Amino acid sequence: MSSEQFAADVDRVLAEIGDMLKAKNAAYGNAALDPLRIFSRAETVEQINVRIDDKLSRIKRGSNAGEDVDLDLIGYLVLRRIAKGHRTSAEWMSPEIIEGQLGTVDEALERLAPDERVRLQKVAAQQFVGRNNAGRHLP
Repeated sequence: MSSEQFAADVDRVLAEIGDMLKAKNAAYGNAALDPLRIFSRAETVEQINVRIDDKLSRIKRGSNAGEDVDLDLIGYLVLRRIAKGHRTSAEWMSPEIIEGQLGTVDEALERLAPDERVRLQKVAAQQFVGRNNAGRHLP
C-alpha cells in the first residue's frame, strides 16, 4: 500500500467516524457529553467508560445485536477524549474522580502537604455550599 493510499484510507475512516458521531448527536442530543443524570450521577468520563466497557464486553462475547461494535467503540473513545478535554475544575475535584485515581478522598488528602490539604478542603466546602445554595450568589 502506498503512503497516498494509506492517507486516503485514514481520511475515509475518520470521516466515517465523524459522520456517525454527528448523526448520533443529532438523533440523541448531546447525551454522551451532557447526560441528563436521572439515574446516574457519575461524571461524564466515567459514564463513557461504562459504555466502553459494554462495547468491549460485546466484542469479547461475540454478540453485537446488529451494531457495528468496532465503530461504536472508536466513537466512544473519541467522545471520551473530548470529554476529558472539557472537564470543569468541579468535575476534577469530584469524589468519584479523586477516588478513582487516588483512592479514597481521605487517602488522597493524607498524601498532600498540610497547606495544600487546607486549600483543597476550602475549595470542596465552597463547592458544597454552592451546590446546596443553587441560584443564590456566594460572597
